[in-house]
Amino acid sequence: MGTPPDSFEDASTLAYRQWQQRLFDSLETDFSPYDPSEDVQNWLRAVHRDNGDLPVDHLAPLVLARRARIATAVTAAIRAAFMADGRRDLAVPVLLEPPSPELTMGRVQVGDQEIQGLDPQDIAVQAGDGFQTYVADVRALIWPVCRTHNNGAHPRIISATAVWQCPATGHVIGSIDPAARNR
Repeated sequence: MGTPPDSFEDASTLAYRQWQQRLFDSLETDFSPYDPSEDVQNWLRAVHRDNGDLPVDHLAPLVLARRARIATAVTAAIRAAFMADGRRDLAVPVLLEPPSPELTMGRVQVGDQEIQGLDPQDIAVQAGDGFQTYVADVRALIWPVCRTHNNGAHPRIISATAVWQCPATGHVIGSIDPAARNR
């Protein structure tokens, strides 16, 4: 005899919530499985649906791949904006270290900035910070610059979007990566 659809959905939701709690209780994860981002929750649900109750060491390569994919795409978009702003090309490195006993989730870095988020907007802000710091270190250049106040903008999330924000007044000078919502 089959399980009624409502019971199946309830059992599936319960299994997901229990897995989510095990991830939360684990000292080996470097992210919150309760991240309020709809994108993160949808991704985690899909991982659970497709793979069941993955232990952390089996989840880690998926986390690393997600971070690497988004950080690489966002860094390419930032680089394109940098060059469109009349700057000489600069290849900011996106570095990957696979999971290991010391780095349970592995590591993704843009320049020296470690990417720790799972949400595309969080990753865009962290990649923006890494790109900006790398440009400052390698070229002694502040970028991007608010044209109104002539000062360096800072990567921030405002209204759930990763943006460059002017520190003088807090106004937004542009999106870090307009496509980040679709990554």
